[in-house]
Amino acid sequence: MSKDDLIALLRAISGVGALIVSFLTRDSFQELATFLKPLGFIVFVMGMFLFTFSVLFLKEAFHGNVRPVTEKLIREGPY
Repeated sequence: MSKDDLIALLRAISGVGALIVSFLTRDSFQELATFLKPLGFIVFVMGMFLFTFSVLFLKEAFHGNVRPVTEKLIREGPY
């Protein structure tokens, strides 16, 4: 088994394990839900601000694709 196959297998097992644990402990986290939902929203908004800041900083080097533009190398910013 190659290293990449092992990593993919471990990710799949951990995902299934997380689903099983979430179903088994669903009722015990009701008290935390009132705290975790606003916290999750705050983390989401902060991530969107970081993404927007990064895109504005890259300007013409950002084309929305995954491959980097090789003509211009950005060396400063939130990276």
